[in-house]
Amino acid sequence: MEFNSPVQMKYFADLKLGEICQVEFGTRPALSFPIAIDGTRRLIAILKLGAEVKPMVHEVRNLRTPCLSFGDDWVLAPEVEQNFVKSSGHSETAGSIHFHPDGATMYLTPFNRESMMEGYQLAIPTLSHGPIPHDSIAILKWKIWISEAERARVGATPLLEFSHQ
Repeated sequence: MEFNSPVQMKYFADLKLGEICQVEFGTRPALSFPIAIDGTRRLIAILKLGAEVKPMVHEVRNLRTPCLSFGDDWVLAPEVEQNFVKSSGHSETAGSIHFHPDGATMYLTPFNRESMMEGYQLAIPTLSHGPIPHDSIAILKWKIWISEAERARVGATPLLEFSHQ
């Protein structure tokens, strides 16, 4: 018998920056990845919590939390309609990707309203803190694929779809 799985069990302490994983927060499954590792501090981007796709930032304190890692070969693919009319402007819509002359940045909201943390501006693809200039163009529709090969496969389903209407 051969066992070949695209996922493996890890703890938050063992995840690398950008390693996408599925974890349980409370009673809801979440799709997330680390965006900042500083000693025992881990900031993560939560892309989906339960059925809600609302990208947000959260600090994980229990680094022994188990999760299923999908690795770091995933692909974020913004979708721009052919008839897209660009309009410059800043958006703090959770999950909005802002294209600007220096690259792209995704806006993540705080995990909850009581949080002392502000929203987070995630530079793509470096996964560092980045700017959202006011003259950027916001894209509000994207998909995440487990890999480029999966994205290219006919009939493949993305790991996550985001669309803000």
